[in-house]
Amino acid sequence: MADSINQVTEAALASALEISCDGGEDAVVLRPSLTMHHDDRFWAMTRLEADRFAIHVNAGTVKQIRELWQTLWPHGVFIDGDGKRLRSLTGNDGPDRLIHTSMKWLMLHELMHVEMGHFEFMDKAEIVGLASAQPAKSSKVKLPEHLGLDPLVVRHCFEMQADWQASELMLSRYAADEFMPLRVESVAIMAVIALIERQNILAGLAGHEHPSAASRFFTMMAGLFQRWMYERAQLVEGRHTSRVRMHTLPSDEDLRMYLDCLVRPVIDDIIVVATVLELTEFTNELGGDSPLIQDIFTAQFGEDISDATLKSKGDREWARLIVANEELKLAMAQRESG
Repeated sequence: MADSINQVTEAALASALEISCDGGEDAVVLRPSLTMHHDDRFWAMTRLEADRFAIHVNAGTVKQIRELWQTLWPHGVFIDGDGKRLRSLTGNDGPDRLIHTSMKWLMLHELMHVEMGHFEFMDKAEIVGLASAQPAKSSKVKLPEHLGLDPLVVRHCFEMQADWQASELMLSRYAADEFMPLRVESVAIMAVIALIERQNILAGLAGHEHPSAASRFFTMMAGLFQRWMYERAQLVEGRHTSRVRMHTLPSDEDLRMYLDCLVRPVIDDIIVVATVLELTEFTNELGGDSPLIQDIFTAQFGEDISDATLKSKGDREWARLIVANEELKLAMAQRESG
């Protein structure tokens, strides 16, 4: 079993490096060391050790991802309109492929902390804290004094940046209308984030090291929506952030197809994930009369993005982080150029 867990993690890291570096020379330069720990808790961390980045992963991380997909498989995830499993996931290897996809994103997320220069500002990047970890032991954030950002907000921004870039690298391999693989990989990403949310709750660290699962989900869905819009859109600089703007609004037919073929199926699958993991608050953010889809439209097309116009808790958290993130990116750019 230990060899299997090591193999799963090593294969995921190799795939993540191939995606992030296109298999080029940078993959050798970026390649971190990988250390596995025989601990059943869900935990992973990246830090700089003797001038080389090191990724540490508990065996429990792989075990919990594996157990989640094996549990989810008979629970109606990835079902098409005819009540059948998506064609790309038929066969006995479906859960193993999803385990690899989830682990690959987790490794990509960690690599993005390195690639995006976050270690210029903090000493380590933790995927999730152990139950024994205390806030005082969290990663130390080093920022210019004049910036005035709360270190907690900075950590959340770094997590949002790593989420966005890792997801973009995985999902950009598909055309915007390749709904089946986009759905599968989006849900595999969110399965990891949901597990992180559960562990943070169990550890008493909810809201400390990471944005909420609802906020991270909104970030991913906004990215999917923007990718669909790119061919008919332009980037416009706003007061706090750059936004994608379309010359003309999409037709009702186009919107209906995108919502019916991707957005709603992804939400339905993730509700199943959150329900199995007993994440009640996250499930409530997504299900029933959730304003999530309307909030996605507001974020893309609305002129005012605020607590008054965004209705769900996770989306409001995202909006606040976007403003702080623009200030942080500017500080990071200035530090790099200076």
